[in-house]
Amino acid sequence: MTPDKLMMWFNDATYGMSEPPTGHDMNPLVRSHTIKYWKKALSLFMPNRLMLWNEISGVGNPTRSRALNDLIKHVKKKEARAQGAPSQARRSIKEAEFRRVIELLKEEQEDIIKGNVDASLCGIARRSVKPQIGKSTSPNAANGRRKWRRNSHTIRNGD
Repeated sequence: MTPDKLMMWFNDATYGMSEPPTGHDMNPLVRSHTIKYWKKALSLFMPNRLMLWNEISGVGNPTRSRALNDLIKHVKKKEARAQGAPSQARRSIKEAEFRRVIELLKEEQEDIIKGNVDASLCGIARRSVKPQIGKSTSPNAANGRRKWRRNSHTIRNGD
């Protein structure tokens, strides 16, 4: 395997064509981290994986060639300019979203107790709120009702 064959595959996966024109200004279809992962995965199976690619003698690891590293740099520049593929990163739930879930749970309290609630709402509640039975100064504590706790914020039923 040579860096030329490898670059044909990487260019096809990145730009949709195996040999893009020299000096092109095409936008990549994948992120730089995806290309780095492919490079790492292919490098694992190379016989001389620790050796750099030697252009003169044609030996070494072709995934460590200058052409492939230049491709990754080009894709990173496109990402920095917001011209690359969109990010697929996930994010955590925001505080405002959590508070909205709590409001929905309060509104649907009777349905939750009876078991008549949308499954998606139950999944959100299960991940974000856990019931605890404990002593409280609330008038409902004498009735044995549960209080709901998340981190340091306490929300009691019936309050």
